[in-house]
Amino acid sequence: MKTESVLRCAIVMCLGFAAACSQQGGPAGASPSPAEPATNSSRDADEDPTGIVTGYTATGGEILEIVTRDGVRIYPSTLAHLIGSVYDSTKGGPLRGARVSIEGTDFEAATDETGQFVLAVPLEGDYDVSFSHPWFDSVGYRSHNEAAHLSRGTTDTLMVATPSLSTMLSQLCGEGGSVVRSTVVGVVEGTDGEPVSGATVTATWQEVVPADSIQSRSAPAFSSREFRRSVTTDESGSYAVCGLPPGHPVSVQARHQESSSWVTTVVFPWSMNGTLLLAWDRIPDDPYQRSYSAPHPIWKLDLPLGSGVGAQTNAANGAVLSGVVADRMSGQGLSTVSVVLNGADSTTTREDGTFDIVGWVPSAGEISVVFARLGYHQWEHKLRLDALQTSVVLSVMMRPLAFAVEPVIVHAERVTGYLARSGFYERERRGLGHHVSPDWIDERRGEVAGIEDYLFGIPGVNVLTLDTPIGDSGEVQGRAIILGSGINQCLPSVYLDGRPTYFGASLRELETYVGPEDVAAIEVYRRWAEAPVEYGHGGGCVILIWTRNGRR
Repeated sequence: MKTESVLRCAIVMCLGFAAACSQQGGPAGASPSPAEPATNSSRDADEDPTGIVTGYTATGGEILEIVTRDGVRIYPSTLAHLIGSVYDSTKGGPLRGARVSIEGTDFEAATDETGQFVLAVPLEGDYDVSFSHPWFDSVGYRSHNEAAHLSRGTTDTLMVATPSLSTMLSQLCGEGGSVVRSTVVGVVEGTDGEPVSGATVTATWQEVVPADSIQSRSAPAFSSREFRRSVTTDESGSYAVCGLPPGHPVSVQARHQESSSWVTTVVFPWSMNGTLLLAWDRIPDDPYQRSYSAPHPIWKLDLPLGSGVGAQTNAANGAVLSGVVADRMSGQGLSTVSVVLNGADSTTTREDGTFDIVGWVPSAGEISVVFARLGYHQWEHKLRLDALQTSVVLSVMMRPLAFAVEPVIVHAERVTGYLARSGFYERERRGLGHHVSPDWIDERRGEVAGIEDYLFGIPGVNVLTLDTPIGDSGEVQGRAIILGSGINQCLPSVYLDGRPTYFGASLRELETYVGPEDVAAIEVYRRWAEAPVEYGHGGGCVILIWTRNGRR
């Protein structure tokens, strides 16, 4: 594409001397004779002289305008206009505060609240146009240049869209990246502030999983198990740790040779636009140092080597039981939750839902942990500890009780009223298709890892991993929902809150926009004859997914 550097010139016309003005017929630029008066005798002394450009010679640059010494413009330039907008595909709305630039020039403009921009430039030809934004820049995304043709006196339009979250996750994590909506990216820096390549960045966290030993018939036994994920920085010192679980404290640390960074603990929110918690080298029983609004599931975290304190994280004597307690419906942290360890009232959760119990004596065997709060179902787990296990981290989502008080009644009416208006209960009453009710989902919400877990056990529903993309335009790939089997297999049309999705039954795309904690109800129609008229016009099978907020 054409680029150029524009030289802005201003030609000052000396209009006070008759011999210098081309109206008098003299050569332009000639000097007046000393014997002649400095003004034109044929004019009144108070008359304002006017310059007329009859020609000029350009030896370099580009003439944009010609003005008098007093700033009067006598040769204005004609501008080319470029207007357009930038759309944020990660949030489904306009991108405010993006900088739109014409490559090779100093011309740029910022998008307004509606994502629109206007550029008026003295340029002509084909140019490359790029955009930048602080958040996209921070996670390492660089926009592809867009082509624009500029012509003076005309207006060209340009519409720019950022990649979707799934595309960004694919760029960061690869096509086989996890669909879990939590990723940490950043740069590892040395003590000199320069990026370090070949450094190892490790993320660790704990989850409660079924114990390996024989389970009790009355209740299953669980243990807290540590998970670990490591990556290596590239030539630019950049890294991306993908597939981190939301709601769980995740410790991230960088190491290179004998140097290490601080241990950074981050807790991603359960829901979009929730609160992200962050702390550096946190001593057990200390609160988290920072909290942020996290509209995106990708978080920027630079790790300077040589900053690690190290010993602080082990400063507590004895074992540590810590974690986060959240409301299952909203995903927000719950304060004043009583945490009872082995039958003793031990502590309560902080404002952000976090807690720590420091100094209890561990022993290989079984411990009991109970979480209780007024207005919520009591949550209890019996955990089997491994020998010498001194750190246990629990992430708990508590389910509200259905008390007949006004706030809960209003909340329940909002969800059920939305489903009723959507026709869910009427279609369930007719008995066509298979309906996964809100009550059934609520009972299992804390046990599922993905949306497909709600579909297990429904006749004719299969989750397959596709070797090659399928669909009219290859939009379905990876893990996908397939209805039926054999020659009766059907690729369903998927509707989210009554609106069709462009990605169909692709779980990777679907779970980028809606997580299992967001689902309120599901409808499955294996044949077009079963599907409601307003959704079955495509002539195939249909899956309807309704979310709790009803605004997807």
